[in-house]
Amino acid sequence: MEVRAIRALVEAAGLADLAACRRELADLGSVRAVLARREMEVLRRLRHLGADGEGEHAQSTRSSSKASAKAQRRSDAGEAIPQLDDALAEGETTAEHVDVVADVLASLSAADRARVAGHGDEIRAKAGQVGEFEFRRWLQQLVRRLRQDDAVTRLARQKAACRASWWLDQEGMWNFRGRWDPETGARLQGRAKGATDLLAQGPLPKGAPDDPAERRLWLQAVAVARLFDGDVETSSGPNMLLVIDAETLINGEHDRTVLDLCGFDLPLDTIRRWACTMAITPVIVGLDGTRLMLGRTTRLASADQRRALAVLHRTCTCCDTPFDRCQIHHVDIWDEGGSTDITRLLPLCARCHHLVHEGGWTIQLHQDRSVTLIGPNGERREHPPPRLRAA
Repeated sequence: MEVRAIRALVEAAGLADLAACRRELADLGSVRAVLARREMEVLRRLRHLGADGEGEHAQSTRSSSKASAKAQRRSDAGEAIPQLDDALAEGETTAEHVDVVADVLASLSAADRARVAGHGDEIRAKAGQVGEFEFRRWLQQLVRRLRQDDAVTRLARQKAACRASWWLDQEGMWNFRGRWDPETGARLQGRAKGATDLLAQGPLPKGAPDDPAERRLWLQAVAVARLFDGDVETSSGPNMLLVIDAETLINGEHDRTVLDLCGFDLPLDTIRRWACTMAITPVIVGLDGTRLMLGRTTRLASADQRRALAVLHRTCTCCDTPFDRCQIHHVDIWDEGGSTDITRLLPLCARCHHLVHEGGWTIQLHQDRSVTLIGPNGERREHPPPRLRAA
């Protein structure tokens, strides 16, 4: 490569005005993409020659081992999906976009990598259309869609691959190590984190280290031990929160899916079951990100939930009192395990709310949001579903 010629071309470019600066920035982006593609090609050639590609890269470019390993992963991603090589050669995408692909591929099995590679043209097109963050989100959704058909079977294989071991080391310390499927791991992590957070909020147990990082590790060890001992109070801390939009939960993933599983790869069927059992709390949101189903994370309805209910109900569920003068009632009593989910919330005026809580009346909410009030003497009052109004 004639570096001097490249340097001369770069330095000869004029920067007379704003338009010239913009053109130069665009050209520099394209040149960086072309150089990244050439670097990937060199690393592949080094491997075919039997050389240590990462070592040669670190020495020749004076890069850190971390940077050289990243370059090697980028090269491997381009080899797995040749369309990315072509996109870089044409200056249509960036090395950072290829790094996103490399990160995703690294977490997949050989079979899943092959599935993703089969969508190379689609991946190339998307990499040239959106920024790095949006591209990562889109690619993760693509992977989940491709793996969904095999999700339940894969989870069964992962459950069969669970292993745990324990031993005493030379210092007399008892060690424990294990690996679990994502469903079990999410549940265990949620309980361990909840127990640890609960310990951290109260008076610190005797022996807590002064260093914050070491203290957290120590508290985690204490919390796990108490969980093993069946310490109910400690294990009642908050569950892990998984964020999913209502449309995805009901009908499956779509172009605007909101899904944050805290890094766990889980089938939608598992998340749907959790939404019923509350073993782990899914936070159900609208497509605009507003939280509509809060589970056991909070007792009071949010402002977003009140606005959504106001669209459904103009008045109290059981009388003509305007919605703005109503309180939000949990159909399933909060103190008895009810959840703050919009599907189980109703607006009640102060009088009707008193009848339900102190007057001995029970309220049944039906699927069409019609309700049946049942008095302490068995009297039944039927109320039709609300008439929808424009939001």
